Amino acid sequence: MDGTRTASKQVIEQIRREFFNGMEPGTPLGTEGELAEQFNVSRITVRDAVRSLEAMGIVEVRVGARGGVRIAQSDLTVFSDALAVQAHLLGVEWSEITEAMRLIEPQAARLAAERAEESDIARLEELVEAQRAAKHDPETFRVFAADFHSAIAESTGNRPLYVALKALRTSEERLLIPSAVPRIADEVIASHAELCEAIRAADADEAERLMTEHLRADAEDQPR
Repeated sequence: MDGTRTASKQVIEQIRREFFNGMEPGTPLGTEGELAEQFNVSRITVRDAVRSLEAMGIVEVRVGARGGVRIAQSDLTVFSDALAVQAHLLGVEWSEITEAMRLIEPQAARLAAERAEESDIARLEELVEAQRAAKHDPETFRVFAADFHSAIAESTGNRPLYVALKALRTSEERLLIPSAVPRIADEVIASHAELCEAIRAADADEAERLMTEHLRADAEDQPR
């Protein structure tokens, strides 16, 4: 068994090395049998390596006549979920999350004001209206409020920034106090509406200032 694990690690390392050297999403690596022959290992070893590579998000397995192992397609949701999972495993605390968001989100708002397209702004305005309609439904309201922040990050066009902020918001969800939502809903909606106006006006300074104030007020209503 130890020999299988060692051989599996070697296969994993070789495929990882080739992947980071520039393999494109969707690149076929071969069937289980072909990989076993290529690496001169057993199918069991290949199966074990592929399972690990799948968990890392590097490969995907397709079945059927044209099936086999191939480099996975990119997925920002998988990326952000993986970061959120690791944050949870680390036991990241509320104070760490709010500190990170206070550093990052005002800059995201600034970039959004500089870069957002009409479709991005329309999406933000739709989310503000959705929050108004859901302000007496705490769970739904929280979803729309978090989506608003994610939409700001997405409108920057910076994918790593979007992924990082979405992961932070996911981590934040497990620490929020549901009872606080109805009490602060009107304040949140007003802040989000002001942010929309600043982004539509392409006022980067104002968007950054409003986000800074919004996060400070939001943190005061939640645990530290």
